[in-house]
Amino acid sequence: MSDRALARIAAAAAVATWAIIVAGGVVRVTGSGMGCPDWPKCFGQWIPPADVAAWIEFAHRVIVMWVSPLIGFTAGLAWFKRRTLPGVWPPAAAAFVLLTVQIGLGAVTVLTRNRADTVTAHLVVALAIIGALTVVAVRAGSAAAGAAGSVGAHADRTPLGSAWTGRILVGLALAAAFVGSLVQTSNGGFACPDLPLCGGAWWPAGWPAQAHVLHRLLVVGLGIAVAAAVVPARRSGDGRRRRWAGAVALLYALQFAVGAGQVVLGMPTVLRGLHLALGAAFWAAAVGLAALPGGAPAARAAEPTPATMGEPAGAPL
Repeated sequence: MSDRALARIAAAAAVATWAIIVAGGVVRVTGSGMGCPDWPKCFGQWIPPADVAAWIEFAHRVIVMWVSPLIGFTAGLAWFKRRTLPGVWPPAAAAFVLLTVQIGLGAVTVLTRNRADTVTAHLVVALAIIGALTVVAVRAGSAAAGAAGSVGAHADRTPLGSAWTGRILVGLALAAAFVGSLVQTSNGGFACPDLPLCGGAWWPAGWPAQAHVLHRLLVVGLGIAVAAAVVPARRSGDGRRRRWAGAVALLYALQFAVGAGQVVLGMPTVLRGLHLALGAAFWAAAVGLAALPGGAPAARAAEPTPATMGEPAGAPL
């Protein structure tokens, strides 16, 4: 199978995992988390009863059942290509291992009646799976596009400044998602009904409100990281880097607007679900931008060209 085919399959698996997160968000914002109080069945049967909450919760499980083989297939393909593309096997293997953890966490989340810490862990692991699959897709796609000769050399060919801005961007994105999940699970979204203050104070009393403000501070810091990563990427001559940077900037702007709209409009259900969906998409775009190789590998740069073949070393251009 070609590198491009692996890239497309990994991308499809990442999008499918994003759909799982969106479905999970629908479960959360509609209060359907206990629509099926047992696991893996729903009220002791494989076909849920005629109840909206039960069907919403069970639909989330069905999507997981369909996506899991796709993630496993991606890991299998990456294993077969581990010699020619050594950089794709570790993240693909991580995605598969995290999938098994995620399935277990899903069961624990139900059995603990949607306890805040298990719900948050469930989301973070899902984001980690998307991140790992995105890295597989980007690395395989870069190899297919001829942007790098050896995927294993990507880290060495990434400029130091670009590498660090990418890591900071990814780290802040994950931190913002983590705290944002804590805000949602603790109903902290309703604790700060105003902007930019929270109940008329810069730092309110009480954990739910403090979590909300901490999430806002992380979003501001994330905006600075987005600018630091996106501006040089957009100015580069790399078309793939420019496209990924554009996606990061657009998704951040949309996510920021939806987050502010939630507060102004009193946390409507639709915006809460959209906020999670955009957040997961932004995370994937941030990981994709950070995973791109930084430049042409030394092996490719050293290849003779028709214009230089036969010239002695040190000959003037």
